[in-house]
Order: sequence, then structure tokens, then C-alpha cells
Amino acid sequence: MKPDPIENQTDLTIRDAIEKYAHAYEELEKLQKDVSNRNKLPIHADQKTGMIGEYWAKSFADASFGCECTVSFSDNPSEHGWDLKVVENLSGEVVHRIQVKTVSAWSKSRTMSPLHNPKNKPKNAQVNWNPWSDLWLIFLDKKLRPTGFWCMEASEVEFNDKSSLKQCTMREPNKETGGSTCFNWPEKNEIELFRQCIS
Repeated sequence: MKPDPIENQTDLTIRDAIEKYAHAYEELEKLQKDVSNRNKLPIHADQKTGMIGEYWAKSFADASFGCECTVSFSDNPSEHGWDLKVVENLSGEVVHRIQVKTVSAWSKSRTMSPLHNPKNKPKNAQVNWNPWSDLWLIFLDKKLRPTGFWCMEASEVEFNDKSSLKQCTMREPNKETGGSTCFNWPEKNEIELFRQCIS
């Protein structure tokens, strides 16, 4: 019995798409490992949606904080509990430690990765551990470009004595309600400001 040509063509299309996806994944891995990109991409980010969100967040932070501050990635987010650090150049003081959470439009559930309580020191944390102070929530469209941006302080997230929040959901960019109620959502999606800074 001869194979169905339609099924064969479908398999070829699927395999071609997988190959393109693998190529894009490999390219991002190479860019992450390239030392010259250390100021552009986080080196510890296996989850590519999160890595892309951190790239956009770093671009926004660089532009919005300007030359008065230096923004850097955490060298080990699982130990530090934050993704970006903002240091005031004149005083050397750390003014923000930012936790970035990203969801894309490809996620039907809009569920974020777990968010750890900044009041609870992780077991594997370094001696000089400092918790995150700010939370940035980023929603990406299907081309992985930012369409939603909300920021809040750690005190605006309700943990109710939990060590972490799991299964939290992102608000949709075009809606003024929705998303997990543990967040004190800002009144406005600040995506226009975000886009102005990264353009």
C-alpha cells in the first residue's frame, strides 16, 4: 500500500516547522552564550519566552533609567530571586531589584512561572541575598513583541504567608480587568511608554 501523498506532505510541513523552531532555539542559545551579549541577554534562561521578556525588560530599563544608572542581569536568578538590578552610578546604591514575568499570546492559559515571596529566603540563596523589590509583568503577542506592561512594588503582591504563588495568570493587554487577584493591578497598561523607550 502506497503512503497517502497528503499525509506525506503534512509530515514534511510539520518537520520543516520543527526544524525552523530548532534553528531559532539554537540561534538564541548561541546569542546567550556569546560573551559580547552579556549586557543584552540573560545567560541563565532555558525558558525562551522568559528570556525574550527579560531582553525587552532590559531594553526598557536601560532607556528609562538612562545614564544615571547601570542595569544588569542576575548571574543566577534562582539564587538571587530577581532578574534585573538597577544601580545608581553616583552613589553605587542598588535602587531596584526587578523580577520579570512574561507570558505570550501563544499561551491560552496565560499562566506565569511561580513567583517566590521576597520575604522568604530560598534554601540555595547566597549569604548576601537580597529579595526583589519590583515586579514587571510583560505580555508578548504572537510575534513575541510586547503588547502589555504592568509594574508594581513587592508590597502590591498579596502572598498571604505563602512561600510562592503558583498558577498566577496575566491580564490580557486590551482588558482593564482579569489576571490573578493577588496582584494590585495598575489602572493602566503602560505599553505605550514601554514602546517609546525601546523604539
